[in-house]
Amino acid sequence: MAHRSQKNIITSLKSARIDFGLTQQQLAKKTGVPRTTISKIEAGFRNTTVNTILDLAKAVNLDLRLVKQEVLRKTKNMERGFTTLNNVYIDSAAILSNYNFFKNKFKNKDIWPVLKANAYGHGIEPITTILSKVKPTFMVVDSYYEALQIWKISPNQQILLIGALSPHNYPNINFTKISLTVFDISSLKYLGKLNKEVRIHLKVNTGFNRQGIKLDQIEKFCIELKKYPQVKLEGLMSHLANADEPDDKFTKSQEKEFDQVIKLITSHGLKPKHIHLSATAGSFTANDSSSNAIRLGIGLYGYNPLPHNHAQYNKIKIRPALTIASSITNIINIKKGDQVSYNGTYKASKDMKVGVLPLGYFEVFDRKLSNQGVVKFKDTTCPIIGNICMNMTTFDLKNLKAQLYDTVKVISTNPADKNSIYQIAKMTETIPYEVLTRINQNIRRNII
Repeated sequence: MAHRSQKNIITSLKSARIDFGLTQQQLAKKTGVPRTTISKIEAGFRNTTVNTILDLAKAVNLDLRLVKQEVLRKTKNMERGFTTLNNVYIDSAAILSNYNFFKNKFKNKDIWPVLKANAYGHGIEPITTILSKVKPTFMVVDSYYEALQIWKISPNQQILLIGALSPHNYPNINFTKISLTVFDISSLKYLGKLNKEVRIHLKVNTGFNRQGIKLDQIEKFCIELKKYPQVKLEGLMSHLANADEPDDKFTKSQEKEFDQVIKLITSHGLKPKHIHLSATAGSFTANDSSSNAIRLGIGLYGYNPLPHNHAQYNKIKIRPALTIASSITNIINIKKGDQVSYNGTYKASKDMKVGVLPLGYFEVFDRKLSNQGVVKFKDTTCPIIGNICMNMTTFDLKNLKAQLYDTVKVISTNPADKNSIYQIAKMTETIPYEVLTRINQNIRRNII
């Protein structure tokens, strides 16, 4: 065994023991590793044969996982006991209400919540915790890492992975709890060579031209698939490009092509259990009668993807679930003519009181909100003044009474508020999706 490997094992085990203030005997009881073994390891494997060292290393590596889990649990508890200045709050009732709205509206379709991009900025762990109550058939993610995060909370949850994945990672995947999206024949071949039972959803390119197999490749795919009986075609899917547009005509051409694919697939004797074309917007605007599932993304979190002038806009009855609150960490009285923040982009037109928040463009704000965005303090709208900094933002406290560490609402759930996700997206010339997914993962998520 390499000296470095020995040293890593010794260091890891001894550090864990010392961190917990445990004796060797106490650690032996906690991990199941004999005290004599722990003693030998901490002594540096002196007077032991190579075979003994290998045996001990295997045992310790296995049992160290238990220690690591305990360390992580203890660290999380310490973190939870620490008061944070910035907090994201997730309204569980809103999430469940949004989910149930779609479930009740489309009773003939399965609703699969999409938790990619850190659950659209809301946090995978809290959203998984909330959704575990409704037990969806699939939770949809972009990466295997996201699946692992979900399994920490809901170990038996079935996952549909819709993102790209390197074939080099296939041997490391637990296929009993996950279905993979296949975009090409080469990926099918890689999966077939694993000699494992794998469930796949074939993604078809019906005009989006980003991912998927085109209509003229379907025949070849079906022939190739039959070479690998252990690879099961569980699902068939595509994605709509213009489903949120008021005068959309392109969706019809995608629907038509998708129907052709379904017929071609079934003509080869293949019967995918799950057929899904629409996400939130398409569920209201597309005529995908052949589908039996909806991938519910932005709608789960309470945001309507359709523009106000869309005929279907008012039919979507959902509400935002995310609020962000911060704390005042400094209050500064300035004189008329004083400048605020970098580059003097704001100069006081009168004597005024400035509040400082401990979050900036690293945490949540787009810098375009400098001198145009707002926050809310005591139900009063307060303008952001000066350039937003990396980790700080200054705002006009007006004549409001304020104390250090008073709470300020940074993001509101009320769509009409100027500091709502909708209004921020308008001011920064982007879409709610981007504003949400840019919320830093380091801000603590709290379920309310």
